[in-house]
Amino acid sequence: FWNYMLLDLPGIKRLTAATINNRHLARKEEIERTIQLIKQSCTDTSIPKFVYGHFILPHDPYSFDAAGNVKMVTENDLAPKNNTEEATMYLEQLQYANRIINDLVLHIQKRNKSNTVIIVAGDHGYKYFQQTQAAYSFSNLHAVYFPAGKEPMLTLSLIHI
Repeated sequence: FWNYMLLDLPGIKRLTAATINNRHLARKEEIERTIQLIKQSCTDTSIPKFVYGHFILPHDPYSFDAAGNVKMVTENDLAPKNNTEEATMYLEQLQYANRIINDLVLHIQKRNKSNTVIIVAGDHGYKYFQQTQAAYSFSNLHAVYFPAGKEPMLTLSLIHI
């Protein structure tokens, strides 16, 4: 896909922009559907359940601004991004992801039983750091909410390869 963006042909650029926009809109629908399904899981709390939701946020492609609006692109937006632009797009999408997580956690806490455990995890962070900061590229997020007074002893171990 990125090979075509290097061609300076109007038809190719128009098709590429349309493909990217369609992908962004599909991601928005996927995210909204996942949010809806997670919220629906809170309606019947009579039985124990495990609910898993996966959001392909905040990593690229950067489809959203900080408010969650879809970023529609034009042929002029197809030039390769520099590090500053890449970092800005990542941070905007990160702000959107943070809002989704916060809203869902509050929704779950408000509607589920008081003994609900909530786990929020991320598989990687920003991956375009300068060489001196490369160690932070895949720092994982791992947050666990236990109801008051129910914190079990957790041990975490790190495996270094």
